[in-house]
Amino acid sequence: MPIIVVTLSFPIMVLLSVRYSPEKWGWKIPFYWTIIHIGMFLETWALTNTRLITYNFKWDFWDSYTWWWIYFLVFEWIGGIIIPRDLRKPININHLKFGRLGWAIIHFVLILTIFLGGYYLGSLK
Repeated sequence: MPIIVVTLSFPIMVLLSVRYSPEKWGWKIPFYWTIIHIGMFLETWALTNTRLITYNFKWDFWDSYTWWWIYFLVFEWIGGIIIPRDLRKPININHLKFGRLGWAIIHFVLILTIFLGGYYLGSLK
């Protein structure tokens, strides 16, 4: 098991996400939604193609998705308390508006991962 990768990947994702998350909550949701979907994609890939992850009794895809949200939102809240505004570098929300590159990336990731998640759940026997 790659302990260093597992130990560092989630905290680094959270640190970067909190540092660059938009200031307004209306924009934080799609920002974190995209990151969580990428994380769920990687988790599902690791679940199906490696032996790093094994869901145990009463733990499944939905539980994992819920806990990704809890994890990121709690750390966003804690980061908002601990990290001063001058040390944060929030993404300019103009990059996330309709027709911009951020909007395209968010929609590409969300649409692709939703369809792949449906395919994965439909392929379970």
